Amino acid sequence: YQDRFQRCAMSCADKVKDKGETSQEKNRSEMEACVGKCGDEMLKSLPTFTKRMKDWFNKGSYLQ
Repeated sequence: YQDRFQRCAMSCADKVKDKGETSQEKNRSEMEACVGKCGDEMLKSLPTFTKRMKDWFNKGSYLQ
């Protein structure tokens, strides 16, 4: 999940840079909003991720 979040944050940074805005305050607020959306999307996917991990542990696949 950490890698996925980092990729999303890097994408946000690219989007902010591509706009060419010179105001650091505006860039910061756009970056914060974009990264916040990344976090929201990750939180939405947590139940599915948690279920997959539980299934994986219950199968014992990690022991082989």
